[in-house]
Amino acid sequence: MYAFMAAFLRSYWKPLVAVVGIFLSFAGAIFGHWALGWDLTAISIFGMIGVSGVVVNDALVLMDRYNLLRRGNRMLPAIAAAAAAARHRFRAVFLTSLTTILGLSPLLYERSDELVFLVPFVVSMLGGLIMSALFILFVLPTLVTLAEGRTE
Repeated sequence: MYAFMAAFLRSYWKPLVAVVGIFLSFAGAIFGHWALGWDLTAISIFGMIGVSGVVVNDALVLMDRYNLLRRGNRMLPAIAAAAAAARHRFRAVFLTSLTTILGLSPLLYERSDELVFLVPFVVSMLGGLIMSALFILFVLPTLVTLAEGRTE
C-alpha cells in the first residue's frame, strides 16, 4: 500500500502521513467494540482491513488535491494549500464516510442467528470510519502543513 501511495503522490513522506490514519481507524474500531460491548473477533479484523482501504482512498483524494494546488502555484504557502485542499475535498470525503456509516448502521440492530456474526464487522467499520473521517478532514491537513512547512 505504501509503495502504491508513494508512486501516486511522488513522495516518500506524504504516504507516511496518510498511513497514520490507518492506525487511528484501528483505534476507532477498538473503541467502537469497547463502547458497544462487542468482543473483537476474526470478522472484526476483516472490518478493520476494509476500513483501511477507505482511509487510503480518502487520504489519496485529499493529498492529490494538495499536490495539484502546490504544483499549480509554487508561491502558495503550504498552510493555504492544505486548507484549500480540505475545503475542496470535504464533501467527497465526508459523503464517502457518511453513506457507508448510514448504510451499515441498520446491521447494528441485527439479532437473528444467521446474521449476528456480522455485527462485529459492522462495529469495526463504523468505529474506524468515524475516527478516520475526523482524521482525514481535520488532522491530515495539519500534519501535511507541519511536514511541508518545515521546508519553507
